[in-house]
Amino acid sequence: MEISSQMRRCQQQATHLHSIGSAAQSINGTISPALNNLTISNTSSTVTSSVDLTCSGNFTNSGEFDMTSAVLAVAGTITNTGTVKTASQSASPLPSGKTWGGTVQYYNSTGNQTAVDGTFNNLTFSNTSGIQTASGNLTVNGTLTTTLGGFLNMATNQLLGTLSTINNGGNNPNPKHKRCTNSGK
Repeated sequence: MEISSQMRRCQQQATHLHSIGSAAQSINGTISPALNNLTISNTSSTVTSSVDLTCSGNFTNSGEFDMTSAVLAVAGTITNTGTVKTASQSASPLPSGKTWGGTVQYYNSTGNQTAVDGTFNNLTFSNTSGIQTASGNLTVNGTLTTTLGGFLNMATNQLLGTLSTINNGGNNPNPKHKRCTNSGK
């Protein structure tokens, strides 16, 4: 299902986009809509967006929402019980300073992504090369996952929270910290 025709209507009416159903859906086109609220409730298939999305209200996600290389901006509250994915290399691919339930995944395989500061339940870095760099403190209160071959650079920022699990397949190139690699143990 393509949602671009609905996006034009949303742009004109400054209303809500509610993605429901069970088939794969995509938000695309040449318009970067300014929405009040965005709700993704397709729990059977991935909803993808190839256009930047700006929400002046709230964002709710209970499925898998893939922003690909587009940017998601949210002024209001974020309620995420699913997975939000981004491959964007923007300085702000997702809203910073927010609390994210569910899982947030930075998945550009060559890295070069900025991980925005915020509080996360589960945070995953899937880069198999290159560096993912934190723009601020990252608070993780669930699982932190890195991938073999990738680097997470915390720079002068802190990794905080009550981590329940660390799946460290990657490296931390920050010279102030021990360099961690996956030795298969």
